[in-house]
Amino acid sequence: MEEANELWYFSFGANMNGNVLAARGGIVPKQSLPGKLSGWKLAFTMKGYAGVEPAWANVEPIGSGEDANNSEVHGVAHLLTWSDLDKLDRHEGQGYAYERQTALFVPYDEQIQLQPENDSTSALPLKVQVYVAVQNMTVAADVPSERYIKIMIDGAREAQLSETYLAQLQSQESFSFAGTVMPTPPPGSHPTITPDDMHAHAFIDDEDAKATWVCMGGLVYDATGLARKRAMVRNMCRPGVEGTRFALGILASAYPGGGPLPEPFTSGTQL
Repeated sequence: MEEANELWYFSFGANMNGNVLAARGGIVPKQSLPGKLSGWKLAFTMKGYAGVEPAWANVEPIGSGEDANNSEVHGVAHLLTWSDLDKLDRHEGQGYAYERQTALFVPYDEQIQLQPENDSTSALPLKVQVYVAVQNMTVAADVPSERYIKIMIDGAREAQLSETYLAQLQSQESFSFAGTVMPTPPPGSHPTITPDDMHAHAFIDDEDAKATWVCMGGLVYDATGLARKRAMVRNMCRPGVEGTRFALGILASAYPGGGPLPEPFTSGTQL
């Protein structure tokens, strides 16, 4: 049987927003539908970073005896090409952070005309691909950051998800890192690292593995292994990106009005 050229992908987080997908390699869905997965629950059990991003969203199948009131996950199903899904796999960490699983999705409007017509991908309920955290990347349920839950709420609102589900997200307890300060370098003599040094150790997609550095709080760290496992670290290590400014940008998006961001470090900065 010939494999379909397109398939449905279900997003329950930032990828609900088409602009976010477009920024991830120019992914443009052929069609996007708000709706829900039944028999699954939203859980903040994807391992994050203590003190900054305690946990990220994950979806888990409902087990026997679990609360039936928490047996739906709302989100958006995007119709993608296999090429676009491959881009998304690389961004999300398919195989080592998440693994794609098949679930059944029902759009809010079950009478909507689905694309492509007369194809196995257009029968309800839709078979969708959903990213589920691999076991060694899960933790006991924790709270998301205020920044992260805001992204989910904004995505849910833009996708016009149900008001009940939106209220559930809005009532979610979250972690605030307002007031967090960057560490200062320890006293003593330190080598000078230049922007050219950092560029030579930047993370570039599809290149052979090499030492990857990130600058944070005036210190340079070797993030080689972590950059290949975590998208957030990877993005902090890209050419021309300075980690402190990247982190402060995230901070500013969560707490607007906090003042101007510092300029990136310049050649000769002592680290």
